[in-house]
Amino acid sequence: MGSNPTLSANVIVRVYGGAMGLEQVPVDEAGRTTPFGLLRFAEEYRRAAEIVHADPKLITPAFQLIGQSFELALKAFLLFKGVSLKDLRSKALGHDLVALWKRADAEGIGLVYTHADLAAGVIDLLNPHYMAHEFRYIVTGTKTIPAWDFASNTAKYLTYSLHDDLLAHRIGEAAAKARIEKVGRF
Repeated sequence: MGSNPTLSANVIVRVYGGAMGLEQVPVDEAGRTTPFGLLRFAEEYRRAAEIVHADPKLITPAFQLIGQSFELALKAFLLFKGVSLKDLRSKALGHDLVALWKRADAEGIGLVYTHADLAAGVIDLLNPHYMAHEFRYIVTGTKTIPAWDFASNTAKYLTYSLHDDLLAHRIGEAAAKARIEKVGRF
């Protein structure tokens, strides 16, 4: 739809007195993508990684999923800090876990995530393989990757550390507190 890169079109099906019609409506990407939404996806990928990793024959897909969890959690934090979706999708940040981490560190992630040095270590080990898509495509040879429990626990601590602030940003502090008390995190 035009030259505006933040708009795409969705098709909505409407029923009028038994007759069905299709209507194209613009979708504002910036309005649909929220820090908490990205964080929720990060947690879903992390949980999926745990399920997949339970099968010892699925280690590689589990590391792809945990890498996606880190990517989405860092992007959630950066979006919360005011980094634009355009910048998050740029080549400079994109899928580069190290670049995302460095930017998040500069934006103060260490103030809410107290194990920043541990996360940096996991990300340093994951990133070369994640960036080269070695968890998605066959690449022979050896890899140096973090121990699973270390990577998984670091990803979980990251999503849980960001949860309360990003939820409060989305629905307000009082509503976030009530929701967490009622249903817990995520």
